[in-house]
Amino acid sequence: MYHPRWNSRELQIAEERYYRFCKISALNAQLPRWTHVFNPLRSISNIATSKAVLQIVRAVLFYAVYSDASSASRAPDNVLVTGLHLLWLALDICESERQIHAGQYGMNVVQHDDESWVVLSSAEEAFPILTYSTELVSPVSDKVKKESMLTLLVSLMHKYKEENDATFSGSKYCNIPSLIEILLKKFAKLSKECMVTLRQMAPQIVPSTPDHTSTKESLGTSDSMEKKAKARQRQAAIMVRSLFAKFT
Repeated sequence: MYHPRWNSRELQIAEERYYRFCKISALNAQLPRWTHVFNPLRSISNIATSKAVLQIVRAVLFYAVYSDASSASRAPDNVLVTGLHLLWLALDICESERQIHAGQYGMNVVQHDDESWVVLSSAEEAFPILTYSTELVSPVSDKVKKESMLTLLVSLMHKYKEENDATFSGSKYCNIPSLIEILLKKFAKLSKECMVTLRQMAPQIVPSTPDHTSTKESLGTSDSMEKKAKARQRQAAIMVRSLFAKFT
């Protein structure tokens, strides 16, 4: 979708043809992926994960959430989808760096309760797109409620589900709520802080882990009852055999 030789007309025709044959929007299926480049240019990936990109995407999300239905939005759907795709590329870079270079730059991968996230030695070495995703700011003025990247994404997901679900679900246009939901799950996977925040804001997307202690206790109780039942069965069988031997 982001081939430099596409013009807008050719891209539209290609998108329609893709939907006609694949029955899904290319805007949902063909998400941008990071490809490792010539090693001296490797640091170019830092652009997509920088705080400047986060601020750009956060501004797009803000105007998409707070746009007035009666006036033209400063972040129409085509701009919003491009912003979400840019965010997807940034998270894909974070995930790639975690998997391939987990032992470098003071970065470690911690596994806990079948979940993993990136732990970084300092804020300077962190991915700003993750570090500042929970930062609360007022994009316009102090009169507006402070929002973070994650709160805006959750609000936008609910907004599209309530207002435009019939329009965007299964149509040739991008299914924005579905795309946002996948992005939120990526945030939770890559950052413990994001995971904790999202469990409070969107528990239906990032559910809390079950209480392993109570689970173990319930399993232990079940095993104990099963053993007692088998013991009673054995005792009953012994009594039947002894009675049978007595009368034969």
